[in-house]
Amino acid sequence: MLVSLSEILKSEGGRITFEDEVCIGQAGQTEDIISFPEPVRVWGKIVNEGEVFRLTASVSGGLLVRCGRCAREFRREIAFDFEETLLPKEQADEREGDDVVVFTGSELMLDEMVTANILLAMPIRYLCSEGCRGLCAECGKDLNEGGCGCRHEKIDPRLAVLSKLNDK
Repeated sequence: MLVSLSEILKSEGGRITFEDEVCIGQAGQTEDIISFPEPVRVWGKIVNEGEVFRLTASVSGGLLVRCGRCAREFRREIAFDFEETLLPKEQADEREGDDVVVFTGSELMLDEMVTANILLAMPIRYLCSEGCRGLCAECGKDLNEGGCGCRHEKIDPRLAVLSKLNDK
């Protein structure tokens, strides 16, 4: 998504609004496979605040993820807001170390910024449900579909001594 800043580059207090869709496709995060089957919707505004430009945006859409317990793929809706401080390249040396996005020229490409904020807003892992029982550690059967018949009382021999603590 390309946004032109030419209208507000020289006018402090100037603002522009934008609304479009960003195609993200597939993004990797740990061992989960995350894909965006359709573009995410992005809308917001950019305001010239004198020395910097303030971008405020909202994102919504759907993604496919794998459950962190049972590895089942499911759809999850996302919706969140984010804010970025934008700085023209000519002024970047003066604000070194600040958390800003540097841009060149009068156009701003938002795709990478939107993707980065989506990945930052995601939890470490998704669960298909709070009650998900996961996979059996012995045979790998999905325990949401029923028991597997494995004996789950096996105690690591190195930790067996700890079970004696309950006897006192």
